[in-house]
Amino acid sequence: MSAWRFWNWDAANDRDYTSLSIQTVQHIPSRQDQYSQEVRIASNGTNRVDYVAGLYWFAQTITGEPITEYGPLAAYWLLGKPPAIPGNLLDGYLTDGHTRFHSDSYAAFGEATWHATDKLNVTAGVRYTDEQKDGPFRVFWD
Repeated sequence: MSAWRFWNWDAANDRDYTSLSIQTVQHIPSRQDQYSQEVRIASNGTNRVDYVAGLYWFAQTITGEPITEYGPLAAYWLLGKPPAIPGNLLDGYLTDGHTRFHSDSYAAFGEATWHATDKLNVTAGVRYTDEQKDGPFRVFWD
Protein backbone atom coordinates (compact mmCIF):
# COMPACT_ATOMS: atom_id res chain seq x y z
CA MET A 1 0.00 0.00 0.00
CA SER A 2 1.38 3.39 -1.02
CA ALA A 3 0.15 6.84 -0.09
CA TRP A 4 0.98 10.51 -0.66
CA ARG A 5 -0.82 13.51 0.70
CA PHE A 6 -0.07 17.19 0.97
CA TRP A 7 -1.64 20.36 2.22
CA ASN A 8 -0.95 24.03 1.90
CA TRP A 9 -1.82 26.10 4.93
CA ASP A 10 -1.86 29.87 4.90
CA ALA A 11 -3.32 31.09 8.17
CA ALA A 12 -2.97 34.76 9.01
CA ASN A 13 -4.49 35.99 12.24
CA ASP A 14 -4.17 38.25 15.25
CA ARG A 15 -2.27 35.82 17.44
CA ASP A 16 -2.92 37.51 20.79
CA TYR A 17 -6.68 36.95 20.20
CA THR A 18 -7.63 40.37 21.57
CA SER A 19 -8.65 43.68 20.04
CA LEU A 20 -5.46 45.22 21.48
CA SER A 21 -2.55 46.04 19.12
CA ILE A 22 -0.07 43.61 20.66
CA GLN A 23 0.71 41.12 17.92
CA THR A 24 -0.88 42.43 14.75
CA VAL A 25 0.24 39.76 12.27
CA GLN A 26 0.98 36.08 12.75
CA HIS A 27 1.24 34.54 9.33
CA ILE A 28 2.72 31.08 8.71
CA PRO A 29 2.29 29.99 5.10
CA SER A 30 3.42 26.37 4.96
CA ARG A 31 3.26 23.16 2.96
CA GLN A 32 3.30 19.61 4.23
CA ASP A 33 4.09 16.51 2.18
CA GLN A 34 3.69 12.97 3.50
CA TYR A 35 4.67 9.69 1.87
CA SER A 36 4.15 6.17 3.18
CA GLN A 37 4.69 2.64 1.99
CA GLU A 38 3.64 -0.62 3.61
CA VAL A 39 4.36 -4.18 2.53
CA ARG A 40 2.63 -7.09 4.26
CA ILE A 41 2.48 -10.85 4.10
CA ALA A 42 -0.36 -12.70 5.80
CA SER A 43 -1.78 -16.17 6.13
CA ASN A 44 -4.75 -17.00 3.96
CA GLY A 45 -7.97 -18.32 5.47
CA THR A 46 -8.22 -19.81 8.97
CA ASN A 47 -5.33 -22.04 9.97
CA ARG A 48 -4.07 -23.49 13.21
CA VAL A 49 -1.78 -20.43 13.30
CA ASP A 50 -2.65 -17.23 11.44
CA TYR A 51 -0.04 -14.53 10.95
CA VAL A 52 0.71 -11.15 9.46
CA ALA A 53 4.12 -9.49 9.11
CA GLY A 54 5.35 -6.42 7.32
CA LEU A 55 7.50 -3.38 6.84
CA TYR A 56 6.37 0.26 7.00
CA TRP A 57 8.00 3.55 5.93
CA PHE A 58 6.73 7.09 6.51
CA ALA A 59 8.31 10.43 5.55
CA GLN A 60 7.00 13.92 6.25
CA THR A 61 8.37 17.34 5.30
CA ILE A 62 6.89 20.64 6.44
CA THR A 63 8.26 23.91 5.09
CA GLY A 64 7.12 27.29 6.30
CA GLU A 65 7.78 31.01 6.11
CA PRO A 66 6.61 32.44 9.46
CA ILE A 67 5.97 36.19 9.68
CA THR A 68 5.22 38.08 12.89
CA GLU A 69 4.63 41.81 13.40
CA TYR A 70 4.08 43.59 16.70
CA GLY A 71 1.93 46.62 17.42
CA PRO A 72 2.24 49.67 19.71
CA LEU A 73 1.08 47.81 22.85
CA ALA A 74 3.48 44.86 22.43
CA ALA A 75 6.25 46.12 24.72
CA TYR A 76 3.84 46.79 27.58
CA TRP A 77 2.08 43.41 27.38
CA LEU A 78 5.06 41.21 26.42
CA LEU A 79 7.98 42.85 28.25
CA GLY A 80 6.28 44.67 31.10
CA LYS A 81 6.82 48.40 31.41
CA PRO A 82 9.93 49.13 33.41
CA PRO A 83 10.97 52.78 33.21
CA ALA A 84 13.95 52.04 30.93
CA ILE A 85 11.85 50.47 28.15
CA PRO A 86 9.94 52.89 25.91
CA GLY A 87 6.27 51.99 25.50
CA ASN A 88 6.51 51.60 21.72
CA LEU A 89 9.78 49.61 21.63
CA LEU A 90 8.26 46.72 19.64
CA ASP A 91 5.84 48.76 17.52
CA GLY A 92 6.34 47.69 13.92
CA TYR A 93 8.95 45.07 14.89
CA LEU A 94 8.80 42.42 12.17
CA THR A 95 10.29 38.94 12.03
CA ASP A 96 10.21 36.45 9.23
CA GLY A 97 11.94 33.15 8.84
CA HIS A 98 12.19 29.79 7.22
CA THR A 99 11.43 26.37 8.65
CA ARG A 100 11.92 22.91 7.20
CA PHE A 101 11.00 20.05 9.48
CA HIS A 102 11.51 16.48 8.31
CA SER A 103 10.62 13.09 9.80
CA ASP A 104 11.50 9.58 8.68
CA SER A 105 9.95 6.57 10.34
CA TYR A 106 10.67 2.90 9.66
CA ALA A 107 8.96 -0.08 11.24
CA ALA A 108 8.90 -3.86 11.12
CA PHE A 109 5.99 -5.71 12.67
CA GLY A 110 4.53 -9.16 13.10
CA GLU A 111 1.59 -10.85 14.77
CA ALA A 112 0.56 -14.48 15.12
CA THR A 113 -2.62 -16.03 16.48
CA TRP A 114 -2.62 -19.63 17.62
CA HIS A 115 -6.10 -21.15 17.64
CA ALA A 116 -5.50 -23.51 20.56
CA THR A 117 -9.13 -24.68 20.79
CA ASP A 118 -12.47 -23.60 19.36
CA LYS A 119 -12.85 -21.19 22.29
CA LEU A 120 -9.25 -20.21 23.02
CA ASN A 121 -7.03 -18.07 20.79
CA VAL A 122 -3.58 -16.86 21.82
CA THR A 123 -2.24 -13.80 20.02
CA ALA A 124 1.25 -12.32 20.25
CA GLY A 125 2.74 -9.44 18.34
CA VAL A 126 5.79 -7.28 18.08
CA ARG A 127 6.66 -3.99 16.42
CA TYR A 128 9.95 -2.15 16.15
CA THR A 129 9.96 1.52 15.07
CA ASP A 130 12.88 3.83 14.38
CA GLU A 131 11.96 7.48 13.94
CA GLN A 132 14.24 10.41 13.23
CA LYS A 133 13.24 14.09 13.15
CA ASP A 134 15.21 17.18 12.30
CA GLY A 135 14.47 20.73 11.40
CA PRO A 136 16.22 24.06 11.24
CA PHE A 137 14.34 27.18 12.25
CA ARG A 138 15.81 30.47 11.13
CA VAL A 139 14.37 33.85 12.08
CA PHE A 140 15.23 37.21 10.54
CA TRP A 141 14.10 40.53 11.90
CA ASP A 142 13.85 44.07 10.65
